[in-house]
This record gives sequence, C-alpha cells and structure tokens, in this order.
Amino acid sequence: MSFSNEELKRQMRLGEDSHWEFKEIAFAGNEPKGPRRAELADELAAFANTDGGVVLCGVTDSGDVRGMSREQMDALERLLVEVCTDMIKPPIRPAILRREIAEGQPFLLVEVPQGSDVHESPGGSYLRVGSTKRKMTRDEQLRLAQRRGQARFLWFDKQPVPGTGFGSLDESLWKPLLSAEGAAAPEVALEKMGMLTSDANGVT
Repeated sequence: MSFSNEELKRQMRLGEDSHWEFKEIAFAGNEPKGPRRAELADELAAFANTDGGVVLCGVTDSGDVRGMSREQMDALERLLVEVCTDMIKPPIRPAILRREIAEGQPFLLVEVPQGSDVHESPGGSYLRVGSTKRKMTRDEQLRLAQRRGQARFLWFDKQPVPGTGFGSLDESLWKPLLSAEGAAAPEVALEKMGMLTSDANGVT
C-alpha cells in the first residue's frame, strides 16, 4: 500500500496504534545497535499474527524523524531482512521502503502483511493490541492456527487445476449429485457447485 507524505505526517502526529509502530534506531557508526534484533522480531511478528501493519524505523515514539545516512539505511535494511528471515518462523516478507518527508530526514517504512500462519519470534507468539504487542495465550495460538489453516485450504480448494475440465470428471461420481434440472445442463450445474471454474484465460 502506498502512503502519501500527508498521511505519514498525520500518523506521526497521532502516534502509534493497532497498525502503526515507531522505532527509534540507535547506530554505532553505520551499524544499527538498537533496538535488539529479538525486539524487532517480536514487533514484526505481532503485526503478521494480527492484521498486518507498518513500522516506521528511524522515527521516535513522539513522531520525530531522526534521519539516517544512505549507508545506515543500507545496513538497517540488511538487518531487517535477516530478522524477518532468520528470527521469525515461518519467515515473513515485508515491503521495506525508503521515505523522506523533510529533506535530510530519511527513514525506512516497513509494511508487514498479515501472515498465513502463526509466526513465532524469540519471545514467543505475539499479537498487536492497540499500540503494544501482547503475548498470545495457548488458546489464542490454537484458534489462530485453525483460522489460517482453514483460509489456506479454502483458497487452495478454489484454484483451477491446469489440464482438467468437464471431460476429465468421472460421470459416475458427479451425476448422482445433480437434480433433474441440473442434469439437463451439467456443466452449468457443476460450476454452481464449485466443481468447475474458469482460469485466467477463461478456460473451464
């Protein structure tokens, strides 16, 4: 999702919430030294376990942009990629964008998509609640895993299978499912039942 400068300024004025986190980054030379990798992993995973969200790296809790050099941004981006790949299981793939609202004050915008699974980070499993992360209970973990597992199954179940079609379906299996009206136009009836569908090229 693309955020305009005005939208970003407004959010910085308003502060953090369920979808926005500000992270001030401390550097030693060009290398990021704070916050700790585990803390970053926990924050990013919490967004993935909830509805997704945005982390503004280089922005203080009060919404001020500290600014960083090109070399510092390069190092911070590498760190974020490593954290998302190595410290969160299963890994997440955020969009990492370089933004600048005021000249000389660049920062990184990290957009975390909603995950497709329960994501574990060094501190455990977290959810984003308001402007903070909160550790999930075992029941919450189980419910989330169940919901996302069902969502993956439903999505997969709706995908067309290449190289198949009406002729590849066994008549002895689908015919008993149809009413007399449906048997008169079986392809239409099977489409209504979700057993046939069209691919991106319009092929059934």
